[in-house]
Amino acid sequence: MSQQNITGNYGSLAARTGGTVSKTKGFNLDATLEPTDIAKALRTFAVKTPVAIAGEVKVNAKITGKQPIVAATFASTKPVTVDRLILNQVQGKIKTKDFTTLEFSRIKATSGNVDAAIQGEGQLRLPTAKKAGSTLFAFNVTGVDAEKVAKLYDAKLPAAIGSVNAAVQVYGSLDNIQVLTQFDAPDAAYPAIGELLIANNVLTVRNTTVQFPAGAAAVNGTLDLMGNRSWRAQLTSDNIPLSALAANQRGRVSGTVELESPSGSFEIDKIVAQADLNFANAVAAIPDAIETRLNWDGKSLFVPSLQVGDYLTAKGRVDLAVNAQKVPTAVSGIDLDLTLAQSQSQSAQCLCPFSICQYRRYPKF
Repeated sequence: MSQQNITGNYGSLAARTGGTVSKTKGFNLDATLEPTDIAKALRTFAVKTPVAIAGEVKVNAKITGKQPIVAATFASTKPVTVDRLILNQVQGKIKTKDFTTLEFSRIKATSGNVDAAIQGEGQLRLPTAKKAGSTLFAFNVTGVDAEKVAKLYDAKLPAAIGSVNAAVQVYGSLDNIQVLTQFDAPDAAYPAIGELLIANNVLTVRNTTVQFPAGAAAVNGTLDLMGNRSWRAQLTSDNIPLSALAANQRGRVSGTVELESPSGSFEIDKIVAQADLNFANAVAAIPDAIETRLNWDGKSLFVPSLQVGDYLTAKGRVDLAVNAQKVPTAVSGIDLDLTLAQSQSQSAQCLCPFSICQYRRYPKF
């Protein structure tokens, strides 16, 4: 039996078929899926993605055998956008034997706006009356320009990162897909390796380490992918040289810094922060360790506690001058209450102006 130019629809999908069907050999059909909106196709299969996906794709398929096997190729006919990333020349192969499990192979794409090359494969299990649908894909992503990604999201990177490579897994039920990215930035000013997890509309940074010339910092955080994209981060440092964070600085720092931006901005005046830090040899005139707790409200730096050795404590506020880019450039004012231990007053003489140290007999000044 011969069939020519038969059309059919499944949800938003429209296909045209032609070929033969025989009792002895079964199916021998060619099918073409007309250029289809990806977002509509995902809705047809009840797939909910963690970020918005848009674009258009065309499929050419061959259906053969008594127990039909479908082998197909697909290619984008318009650029595909994944959140803010633009993918070009998306292509690959699809195969299915039971029409409930789709096997994807030789997936390829490029992303011109971030200089990335993508290769992957995976599996899509369509939902049935007895079982929910699921997906499992693996991709290798190479050559991602981190600076271009930051620009897409209006973010300012604290240091040059350069090219990033990543292994990406997309998995989970079709109504709750998760994306796990394991990345490596070996060419960064401070090389980094870590993981990004997208789940329930939240991007989580975890198991991430930034390597400095001496010492390392652990980074964890979250970014809300909905609304104003509020974010928070935690940085834990271990013996990091201050020169790696600010030029011409001496000494080392260890401790924890917590940052939060309810508005989603990366501007320093829109960020609140608190830190517990330990400094070693940070000030030339102070050989003793410095321990401090700091709070930043977007305008001023508050010092709830500061301890120098065992002889000086302080608390108060430090005002900072900022430039046009809202980056602090100098101290504009200091308002600190200092307490000096009487038994250790001689230890403080080297770091106090005479106008202060002349009162060293008194415990508070």
